[in-house]
Amino acid sequence: MAQCKSRSTPRAIDQALLQARRASLATGLAPMIIVPYLDERRLDRLADEAVAGIDLSGNGIAIVPGRLSTRPTCQPR
Repeated sequence: MAQCKSRSTPRAIDQALLQARRASLATGLAPMIIVPYLDERRLDRLADEAVAGIDLSGNGIAIVPGRLSTRPTCQPR
Protein backbone atom coordinates (compact mmCIF):
# COMPACT_ATOMS: atom_id res chain seq x y z
CA MET A 1 0.00 0.00 0.00
CA ALA A 2 1.81 3.14 -1.20
CA GLN A 3 1.58 6.61 0.28
CA CYS A 4 2.78 9.50 -1.91
CA LYS A 5 4.00 12.85 -0.64
CA SER A 6 4.99 15.93 -2.62
CA ARG A 7 7.78 16.78 -0.16
CA SER A 8 10.73 14.89 1.32
CA THR A 9 10.91 16.69 4.65
CA PRO A 10 11.33 14.61 7.80
CA ARG A 11 7.75 15.48 8.79
CA ALA A 12 6.34 14.45 5.38
CA ILE A 13 8.24 11.16 5.56
CA ASP A 14 7.01 10.55 9.13
CA GLN A 15 3.42 11.11 7.95
CA ALA A 16 3.89 8.85 4.93
CA LEU A 17 5.32 6.07 7.11
CA LEU A 18 2.42 6.29 9.56
CA GLN A 19 -0.18 6.33 6.79
CA ALA A 20 1.51 3.49 4.89
CA ARG A 21 1.61 1.31 8.02
CA ARG A 22 -2.06 1.98 8.80
CA ALA A 23 -3.10 1.22 5.24
CA SER A 24 -0.93 -1.90 5.27
CA LEU A 25 -2.68 -3.20 8.39
CA ALA A 26 -6.10 -2.51 6.87
CA THR A 27 -5.35 -4.13 3.49
CA GLY A 28 -2.68 -6.74 4.22
CA LEU A 29 -0.45 -5.20 1.53
CA ALA A 30 3.19 -4.32 2.15
CA PRO A 31 3.76 -0.63 3.06
CA MET A 32 5.57 1.73 0.68
CA ILE A 33 6.25 5.45 0.44
CA ILE A 34 6.92 7.59 -2.64
CA VAL A 35 8.59 10.99 -2.20
CA PRO A 36 10.66 13.36 -4.38
CA TYR A 37 14.02 12.38 -2.84
CA LEU A 38 15.43 9.78 -0.44
CA ASP A 39 18.98 10.21 0.82
CA GLU A 40 21.08 7.44 2.40
CA ARG A 41 19.92 8.29 5.93
CA ARG A 42 16.25 8.07 4.98
CA LEU A 43 16.85 4.83 3.05
CA ASP A 44 18.52 3.40 6.17
CA ARG A 45 15.46 4.37 8.21
CA LEU A 46 13.12 2.67 5.75
CA ALA A 47 15.27 -0.47 5.90
CA ASP A 48 15.20 -0.41 9.71
CA GLU A 49 11.42 -0.04 9.70
CA ALA A 50 10.86 -2.61 6.90
CA VAL A 51 9.00 -0.14 4.67
CA ALA A 52 9.66 0.07 0.93
CA GLY A 53 10.30 3.46 -0.61
CA ILE A 54 11.19 5.09 -3.90
CA ASP A 55 11.96 8.62 -4.99
CA LEU A 56 11.63 10.47 -8.28
CA SER A 57 15.36 10.05 -9.01
CA GLY A 58 15.17 6.26 -8.96
CA ASN A 59 16.68 5.77 -5.50
CA GLY A 60 14.82 3.34 -3.32
CA ILE A 61 14.46 0.18 -1.35
CA ALA A 62 12.12 -2.71 -2.09
CA ILE A 63 10.91 -4.68 0.91
CA VAL A 64 8.22 -7.33 1.05
CA PRO A 65 8.57 -8.80 4.56
CA GLY A 66 9.52 -12.47 4.45
CA ARG A 67 9.81 -12.47 0.66
CA LEU A 68 12.08 -9.79 -0.79
CA SER A 69 14.55 -7.09 0.22
CA THR A 70 16.73 -5.16 -2.21
CA ARG A 71 18.40 -1.79 -2.08
CA PRO A 72 20.24 -0.23 -5.01
CA THR A 73 23.06 2.14 -4.08
CA CYS A 74 21.83 5.70 -3.75
CA GLN A 75 23.64 7.73 -6.39
CA PRO A 76 23.16 11.39 -7.34
CA ARG A 77 21.93 11.97 -10.86
